Amino acid sequence: MKKLIFLGIFLFNVTALAQTQQKEVEQLVKAYGFCLGQEHALKVFEKQYPSLYNDILVVKMSFDNSDIGRGCIGAKRLITNIASEKGLIKIQDNMVRSLSKEINYSNYTKEDALDFINEVKLRINGAMPEDILKTLLSSNKEFIDHPESEFTNGWKQTFYSKNHKKALGLDINLSVPKSWNMKEGKRPHIVQTFSRKVQEGVVTASLQIRKIKTEEHLSQEEMQEFLNVKNHIPEGANSVSSKRIVLEGFPGVKSVWDIEQERLDFKFKLRCSSYIVVYKNYMIFIQGMTMVNDDKKYNLAAFHDKYSKVYDLIANSLVINNRY
Repeated sequence: MKKLIFLGIFLFNVTALAQTQQKEVEQLVKAYGFCLGQEHALKVFEKQYPSLYNDILVVKMSFDNSDIGRGCIGAKRLITNIASEKGLIKIQDNMVRSLSKEINYSNYTKEDALDFINEVKLRINGAMPEDILKTLLSSNKEFIDHPESEFTNGWKQTFYSKNHKKALGLDINLSVPKSWNMKEGKRPHIVQTFSRKVQEGVVTASLQIRKIKTEEHLSQEEMQEFLNVKNHIPEGANSVSSKRIVLEGFPGVKSVWDIEQERLDFKFKLRCSSYIVVYKNYMIFIQGMTMVNDDKKYNLAAFHDKYSKVYDLIANSLVINNRY
């Protein structure tokens, strides 16, 4: 079919919406434009081809009730919070005018309309540009209020360490929510980092791999020393909780701790959930950290608790392929 283009024509004067976090606002408007463009096209096709009414009604209902459809509703709500109701109406009017100028629907046949209906069905399962998908998932109110739901609903991405220079020969998989950003860590032992900005602050996770010793296995004495939870609380940190765990059938430790750090004149407080497991002579670290934007407005402990299930899910997704 002729490709319906709904991207790139909506990035008009987003600066008027907000001077701060402009990139995030632009992406939010772009994602909402994607949703509005789809809605507009279905309305036009319904009018042009009345025999497709039932097909269009079914796909619209399916989309609106999907995680992605709820992301569109969330994006609209977030834009309204930034621009007000009047601002949203103005944005919508500008978008529809742009669509009318950019796309001549009279050139689209009934077959094209059917193809587009099928494309919308695929979008329900995430078949769209990744930046749009991430924005809509992160705008879904259920995923904002209960962030673990994104992961448990199947919206996740998997990192593979095979042949990664920092993995020290370990071949492992680790999954994180789909809306999170993924990039290589800047420091020597940090293989990969995963992050997402939210209203309260920043949530991050990281994967580290270290070789404990050259021999392939730890002695019983060395293993007991490793499993001493006190050895896994950083200097200067305040312990919140700790316990022994098992991941992938191997012994480990989970600890939660707070720490205050300083860079130049900026002081900030972090809470971290740290998962450490031993495989042969390797130590695998998975850390989930939260930091609030404003400690007078947001409570760090409550913010971390909100994401604690996500960190557990990330840690529990660990697969060590070398063992198989």
